[in-house]
Amino acid sequence: MDLENETQPTKDSIDEFFSWTIKKADHRAISTVKSSGVIAKKAVLVFNRHYVDAHFCYKELTIQLAKNGYQVDLYYLKGDQEAHFDPSLDIRVYRFGQSATELFSFLFRLSGSLFKAHLVVATPQYALHWVYQLKWWSRARFVCLSDEVYTDDYSGYSAEQKLLAEFQAKWRKREIKAHQACDATIALGLDRYNLVREVNQLNELHKVFIVPNAPSGTRQDSGEASNYYRNTFKLTRDQLIVLHSGGLKWDLMDDLFTLPIKDPKIKVLIQARINHRNIRDQLSDSILLSENFFPYEDMVSLTRGADIGLLLYSQENPEERRNGPTAGKLGLYLAAGLPLIACNLSSFEWIEDEGCGVLIQHLDQLEEAVNQIKTRYGYYQENAKRVFKSGYEYTKMIQPFIEWTANG
Repeated sequence: MDLENETQPTKDSIDEFFSWTIKKADHRAISTVKSSGVIAKKAVLVFNRHYVDAHFCYKELTIQLAKNGYQVDLYYLKGDQEAHFDPSLDIRVYRFGQSATELFSFLFRLSGSLFKAHLVVATPQYALHWVYQLKWWSRARFVCLSDEVYTDDYSGYSAEQKLLAEFQAKWRKREIKAHQACDATIALGLDRYNLVREVNQLNELHKVFIVPNAPSGTRQDSGEASNYYRNTFKLTRDQLIVLHSGGLKWDLMDDLFTLPIKDPKIKVLIQARINHRNIRDQLSDSILLSENFFPYEDMVSLTRGADIGLLLYSQENPEERRNGPTAGKLGLYLAAGLPLIACNLSSFEWIEDEGCGVLIQHLDQLEEAVNQIKTRYGYYQENAKRVFKSGYEYTKMIQPFIEWTANG
């Protein structure tokens, strides 16, 4: 049968489509063996996120698998951010949409990748569900990258958040079923995994790898601190830069915009992409705003050009309680060796215990915390570097997972 020239079925029947896709993938796999005699070790990563280049948990996983001998097929959502990789790495990038008309094209291409895969990693909920639907014809190990947690607890949610959560109710059921079928989970933190295990009703014997959302050590050890912030905003060496790197959706951000700071040598710098939100008119004289987009490879060096890292999450917001401890900015600050100022999450108590920084209950304590760090800056800085190397450095933390995939 000439499958390469066989007419693709109509998209009216998903069963017909799946049957045709299986035959197509089978034919291509046989052709590969005949031509080369070998099928390369393949990893398929499916992330229904469009910001792959901005988060370490996606970008570093892709890079480390490629560096460990995998041919990587990376699927991620279409959007305004493109992921870029070293061309010497065997990484093929595909972008997909989530509309009904784009679904068939996405599943067709994905099915061909899955048929030859040894390892498949997907994020909840959309990607995990569709990989699960196609899982039955793949012999690959099936892994959930648990980057987001969806629960049925709507306490503290805004009306808009509740509507979104209710819409996701059917996807919650799909996620539970798909996650229970996984061979393992990559979780960004132990507390996060314990919550996921509970809400998705995972077996106590379910395999889990704790891999924080942080860069690799090579990005920490290479390069000098960037002078971009000081040059751009004409800051002198004796002025301290307190950096907020990341999104603006968190509850405490509006208070930060208007925060008055008496000491002119303390500047709070917000590194974020505003995306149509005009906040410049709200900013106090102590707050600086950088909206430029920087390559992934430059982020540690750029961040090292600041003096203190700021973690603003509210204990009163359930989403922020869940997401704060696994934020990419935390791993970024530690990699850059920045002391930390964190706001009122109980899960941040380790920051003071480890000597990495200072906890504050309210933003009006920020200036006092900066002065406390300034008196023992080297102490806090060295502890931040130590904690990064021992429990956050990506190459080290992903190694047990890499070994597990090799022994499968």
